[in-house]
Amino acid sequence: MVHKRPASILCMFLVALCGVCLSENSSAETLVSQGDEFLKSGQYDKALNSFGDAISLDPDNYNTYYKRAGIYLLKGKYLPALSDLNKILEMNPTFNQARLRRGKTLLTLGRPDDAKLDYELVLKSKPNDIMATNGLESVKKYLGLVSSANNLIQQNRAPEAVPFLNEALDLASESKSLRLLRAEASLNAQDYNRVLEDTMTVLKQQSGNLQALYLRGRAFYFLGEREAAIKHYSQALKYDPEDTLSKAEFKRLSKLDKASNQAATLFGQGQFSEALAEYETAIELEPNNIQVSPNLYVGKCKCHLKLRQNNEAIAACSKAIEMDGNQVDAFIARAEVYMQLDDFDKAIFDYQKAREKQPQNHAINQGLAEAQKRQKMAKRKDHYKILGLTKDASPQEIRKSYRKLALEWHPDRQEDPEKKDMAKERYVEIATAYEILSDEESRGRYDRGEDLEQPMQQGFQQGFPFGGGGGPFHFTFNFGGGG
Repeated sequence: MVHKRPASILCMFLVALCGVCLSENSSAETLVSQGDEFLKSGQYDKALNSFGDAISLDPDNYNTYYKRAGIYLLKGKYLPALSDLNKILEMNPTFNQARLRRGKTLLTLGRPDDAKLDYELVLKSKPNDIMATNGLESVKKYLGLVSSANNLIQQNRAPEAVPFLNEALDLASESKSLRLLRAEASLNAQDYNRVLEDTMTVLKQQSGNLQALYLRGRAFYFLGEREAAIKHYSQALKYDPEDTLSKAEFKRLSKLDKASNQAATLFGQGQFSEALAEYETAIELEPNNIQVSPNLYVGKCKCHLKLRQNNEAIAACSKAIEMDGNQVDAFIARAEVYMQLDDFDKAIFDYQKAREKQPQNHAINQGLAEAQKRQKMAKRKDHYKILGLTKDASPQEIRKSYRKLALEWHPDRQEDPEKKDMAKERYVEIATAYEILSDEESRGRYDRGEDLEQPMQQGFQQGFPFGGGGGPFHFTFNFGGGG
């Protein structure tokens, strides 16, 4: 009796244990069935939970892993799917469906060599397997596309690599390295929105990816969002204070901000030479950014303008316009330079280009009107020049010059008929100039660009004012003595 009792207890324990095993298997099967139903109705999260619970109860059933891996792939969760597929093939290396699925997953993750091994293993056991054959073709195509893209990038033809990378990403959409390569190529192609899209995709998977943060910062900078750029460089440096690329850009932008701000301040204070030096420093730091550099060149142009360094001013403004044809300030500043040079045709052209972009800008319209007026003035006779004077001549100087020239060119002093005719024309010019400039009101009107010549010319046409003819001007000369 003593020996029968332990045996009885052992039997009861084994029976209970078998009951638990049967209960767990039964529960796992039930959970798998539930998962199947959830899967059919598109309730993927509930299906994942059911399959996960079933695996907890029955971890050796690779079919359940296979079902869960399929849902992970449907949801775009490739790494968890790969983990399940690895587990399946550890348990059953001959499960070709799992190996084919893993091959495709590996290629999607940008691991073509590993994908190739899986497809080759399937073909070893099933030489005519269509899916494995197609999978190998996809791997081959992917490798060719990436090779072509890399060759173009090495030849400094990164923008041309983008189409190859687009096609490669259709096959390996979850490859971070490939996506970052396209982001870098897109940066060179000035497709900054594509850079932001690709880097955001990578950062969602890996928030501390230094290359993604750097490229994203560069894209924001080229879009003119300097604060956003600095924010991303700072974020990269929090992950790695010695990150070479972000550290260099952070320092460069800090120097650029300092130089450009200092230049604007000095210009506002009238320290044009000092402002010019700061603008040149800023341009040296960023010579070719179409969002930033044109404004720096305009600042440089305005400094040269104030310093009356006209050729240098034109060169700087022209560079700004070359980089950004919508740079209104550059057209205005260059027009002002041309006004200083009395090149009114070019000034009018620049003011008109500026007005096309800002029709209601009062300063532009005012500048254009002034250029047109001065152009008209430049085409009329220069009465000051006729009298051999400058525009600031005094009334006494005007009178003195007139008397001298009138005496010199009086027609009655010319014996040769041809010279007499020429003297008449010259004398009319001298008389007209004196009549306008000797009168304070008419001189003021002339200086303002008003048209005074037409009625006077008509008056002269009625008869030469000397020697008895009619006309608006009548002068008496005593050639025998002082006037």
